[in-house]
Amino acid sequence: MPQFRLPLVGVPNNRDGTVDKDFWLKNCYTETNDEAHRYVVKRPGLVQVHNLANAAGRGIHEWKGNLYSVIGNTVYKEDASIGTIDTSTGKVSFGENSSGTEYLLISDKTDLWTVETDDTLTKVTDADFPGAHVSGCEVYDGYTFLLLANARLHNSAVSDPTSWVATNFITAETRADGGVALIRYLDYLVVLGEETIEFFYDAANATGSPLLRYEGTSILIGCAAGDSAVKVESTFCFVGVSPGGGKGVYMYEGLTPKLVSTRAIDKILDAEGADISDAYAFAIRYQGHSLYVLTLPTTGAITLVYDITEQSWHEWSSWTGSVESYFTGVDSAVKSNVIYLLDEDDGQIFSLDADTYKDQGQDILVQGTTHKFDGDTNRNKVLDRLEVITDRTTSAGTFSISWSDDDYKNFSTARTVDLENRAFLTRLGRFRRRAFRYTFESDDPMRLEAFEFDISISTYGE
Repeated sequence: MPQFRLPLVGVPNNRDGTVDKDFWLKNCYTETNDEAHRYVVKRPGLVQVHNLANAAGRGIHEWKGNLYSVIGNTVYKEDASIGTIDTSTGKVSFGENSSGTEYLLISDKTDLWTVETDDTLTKVTDADFPGAHVSGCEVYDGYTFLLLANARLHNSAVSDPTSWVATNFITAETRADGGVALIRYLDYLVVLGEETIEFFYDAANATGSPLLRYEGTSILIGCAAGDSAVKVESTFCFVGVSPGGGKGVYMYEGLTPKLVSTRAIDKILDAEGADISDAYAFAIRYQGHSLYVLTLPTTGAITLVYDITEQSWHEWSSWTGSVESYFTGVDSAVKSNVIYLLDEDDGQIFSLDADTYKDQGQDILVQGTTHKFDGDTNRNKVLDRLEVITDRTTSAGTFSISWSDDDYKNFSTARTVDLENRAFLTRLGRFRRRAFRYTFESDDPMRLEAFEFDISISTYGE
């Protein structure tokens, strides 16, 4: 009897902007040990560290060994409030001034706030402060930089983010597009505009802006969402828009952007339409994986995760009561080698824990949908036996398998196996082309490699 193996690692190939058909992975990531062994691994769980306020999480940052977060309009050091900022909404940006007086900087895209080492919170009130600005607050060679929507890049006095001069700016002007985000990358400041990306460097000018444009590095790719631009170790990623209008996720390699999203991911981004501007992202490094975590909160209500290490895409989700939606994290910080995530809507701070297999006591729904399998023939086949090639769990976890023989339109009633023991099913019926869907909701780790089939193939072309 012929045996086949169906690998469970693959590339998303959704045919449109939805993910209910074709290959897809949720609440896991992929891992390659060698060319012959690739695994689907359940993502880590979340453990509550602080429950601070029933308000929107807006940003979290580690400074001098402590976590600082903005929840609603309150600024917290760990679990204690140190003051409030003016009424505003949306993600905040953080910066650190280490020359002169040390400050933690908080930008809410309207104002700039300083936190001193004694946790005094103060609003910058200089009459020449540039005012409303876009995503990003960067300290570069002692200057604090903010980018305005009109593409002017303003800087503070050196070593003093509380002091500004109205004429100290340079304008990004490759095209007459607006500014969307500012990010520091390598030894440059990068202005991400609506249609272009420009690099600037410190030329030590005596008056005005200390910056000059790095000629020859401008790119005709725009940024579709300012809060999607995130540093990921030695690079940065963002949701970009090409001159032709198509959207994708780009990652910089050197001074050139590389498209890292697949056509399947681009379809999901394009389906957002104008709501793509609501997208936000953060980055984490977890057990050797550098992850760019991108949430589309409005139309798709989905969190897409790009694993730079594996060059693979998958989805993460969270439960709010009985409703499953996009992943709860809005921002991340690292303190003492522990990854912390700030909740998007209710002010909780979690740690990401490799030894926890639930989200604060709530089951994590791992789900995978496979490509359609036909054994390289469209003849009728009988699936006599299916075995799950996997690590054994430490308890009787529920692993459910269903299948579709009509191009993902309908799935069979799920059958379950126990991953604590050798996991297999028998007598799975006749098919020509079959796709499988599996789910795992158990307080256990999970690492899958493949489904192994014993199949009888029709002798004739029936």
